[in-house]
Amino acid sequence: MSSKFISQIKEFGINPSKIHRNLSVEKLLEAATQKNEGMITSTGSLSVKTGKYTGRSPDDRFIVFDDLTHDKVHWAKVNKQIPTETFEKLSQKMKKFVDGKELYIFDGFVGADPENRLPIRVINDHAWQSLFVHQLLIRPSATELESHEPEFTIICINDFEAIPEVDGTSSNAFILINLSKKLVLIGTTNYAGEIKKAIFSTNNNINKISLEITNRAEDKTMLLLSKNFIFSSLLTILQFIPYIFNLKPISLQRYFQIQLLFCMISNP
Repeated sequence: MSSKFISQIKEFGINPSKIHRNLSVEKLLEAATQKNEGMITSTGSLSVKTGKYTGRSPDDRFIVFDDLTHDKVHWAKVNKQIPTETFEKLSQKMKKFVDGKELYIFDGFVGADPENRLPIRVINDHAWQSLFVHQLLIRPSATELESHEPEFTIICINDFEAIPEVDGTSSNAFILINLSKKLVLIGTTNYAGEIKKAIFSTNNNINKISLEITNRAEDKTMLLLSKNFIFSSLLTILQFIPYIFNLKPISLQRYFQIQLLFCMISNP
């Protein structure tokens, strides 16, 4: 592993005993079976049991309410708020929990278009979930992996349980999304679909926010272009008025003075 990657992990604030980064399918299958996470079926696929969480747990999903999200998220029963302070406390607890533990990390991309894809990092404590992510997302080339800079991180620790009355969650399981910090915390639930949902939900929100900013810029540009078109048309008409009404033509100096005035008005 590169010094850049090691530096990123330290900066993130975790200190695992061992990290497996972007292992191959064969290596992940081997690790999953050796750790009794699942079994290989007659077709060669991996079969796992996710415990009581056989599907998504929407009641345990929260989005951090802050300056970025307060008017960008449709707050309702599905999109529930959680304070930044609650998120931070649970984040620190998770990071301390994984100290000295073995972790699996996948670095890759959400989306195939190089211009719009989102560089992402997914941290797991189970090999089979890392395999799930490996098959779900766009895998980087060796060169891309070497220079990878994640713009969003998901840390999914199945063995970590929240304490609702202490941590502010609905149950022991939780899915907490912080769009400002570009970080998702997932705990207790073994259902890998929570990772997938968190990835695509956050990516859609990031693109939506970026699109809104782009649209505002485009609207302003179109307004300026419309103003310039109107004033340019008026200047053209102004040039011909003296000839139409047999008046003294406007001097070149006066024409440019008027043109400069119109430009100042249309581009404040």
